[in-house]
Amino acid sequence: DLTVGTLTGTASIGASGVVTISEGVFDGVITSGSVVKTSPASLTFTATQGYVGGTTVNGGTLVLAHATDTLADAGALTALTGTTVDIQANTDTVATATLGGSLIGTGTLTATSYALTDGAVIDANLGTGTLTANGTVAI
Repeated sequence: DLTVGTLTGTASIGASGVVTISEGVFDGVITSGSVVKTSPASLTFTATQGYVGGTTVNGGTLVLAHATDTLADAGALTALTGTTVDIQANTDTVATATLGGSLIGTGTLTATSYALTDGAVIDANLGTGTLTANGTVAI
């Protein structure tokens, strides 16, 4: 496992476990493992990521700033209550999306399935996939 406070630069990071990141603007690639985004600050990925272990947003905002497929298609995306995923005007595909926070932007997130939990706010486009809502959600 690897824990990073502020992640910046263009490095290539390979981790066999969880990469925990608080904030930053990262133009490099995380090639393996999974990512957990913590803290109320923003983390921006500007390059296509290679890890397939999934992405969990536990705090703050995750910005998917690459034009297409910032996250790996085979990885899951989980955004907990009170967090934000900002897809901007981009397109991204993930295996599954569990959203309890907000998905914002003018772009499109595509997943085979979407699980929206109580309090989720979807203010972006969703691609083709099975949608399940649990509780009160805003689309």
